[in-house]
Amino acid sequence: MSKEAVAVIALGLSLIAAVFGFGMRIGTLTERIDSQSRQLEVLSKDVRAINEHFIRWVGTHTDPPTPARRPR
Repeated sequence: MSKEAVAVIALGLSLIAAVFGFGMRIGTLTERIDSQSRQLEVLSKDVRAINEHFIRWVGTHTDPPTPARRPR
């Protein structure tokens, strides 16, 4: 084999390895994004539930309105 053929084969193999590595990296990032999206959904449900509970709790702790004073 000539030097040029070896160089072309090496370049081709390195290109294939780079594309494969990039694909693996994209797959890993996609899985991470999916996982974090699920975590965000769970956290937002928790925050909504806490907020709703807090609103109801505050509603039970309000003072009754005071009667208006009549002028003397």
